[in-house]
Amino acid sequence: MSRGRPRSRRHLESWNPGILILQILLLEIAFYIIAGAALYALALSLTFPFSLDLIFSWTPLQSSNPLRYSVLSAYCCTSCIVIPATILIVRRAKMVLDFVLTLHGFHFLTVCIQSGRIPSATFWWIWYFSSVVIVWLGSWYGCAWFELMPISFSNQSTQQQGYEMV
Repeated sequence: MSRGRPRSRRHLESWNPGILILQILLLEIAFYIIAGAALYALALSLTFPFSLDLIFSWTPLQSSNPLRYSVLSAYCCTSCIVIPATILIVRRAKMVLDFVLTLHGFHFLTVCIQSGRIPSATFWWIWYFSSVVIVWLGSWYGCAWFELMPISFSNQSTQQQGYEMV
């Protein structure tokens, strides 16, 4: 009986549940560290008190909050800055969408649990869906670019000695 085609090492690494859970945790941690840093810098520059509600709640983006545009810009910066972290952690273009949806899904659940209800702020939903698209496309492009880089089989020492790769 044939066992079929042997699995590659890369396939075994990419489907290991332990590695996948670690990557999800690292991506969540990176997202919240980046969001915390961006919102903390915003709070310092505009001299209003920083609280974890800025990260884990949708109320800062309500229409009654005069700082909603500033908070929205910090959230958009977070979405752009998390792209390199996603590229470094995921490293596979075909897995980026799964990780981005998981990241934003966990963030949605965290916000719902912390606030006790589903977000009703229009700005929060605009940021949420635009963040999914921005992080997904930016990370997918970055991972695909790294995957498609040409592989060099020669180094300078062999070229200087006149050896050729055949």
